[in-house]
Amino acid sequence: MDRIITENDLLLFHYKEVEPETYYHIQAQLPFNPQWQEYLKLLSDVDNSLQKNSKSPSKTTLSIIMEESIHQEDPTF
Repeated sequence: MDRIITENDLLLFHYKEVEPETYYHIQAQLPFNPQWQEYLKLLSDVDNSLQKNSKSPSKTTLSIIMEESIHQEDPTF
């Protein structure tokens, strides 16, 4: 493959959204590219951190959102 792999390619690889040809190229070359490994590890760490810190809204918050979504504004512009 005659293509430079960018951070965007690695990001797409991480989320399994990259083109198959690029995916297999990255997978094959990954053991030889410590910078790629480091960037992919960073992406994994960020994902893990977001999952640990994500909280669902409280029942009260959900109630307020649902109640407010029922009311329609009367646009008078």
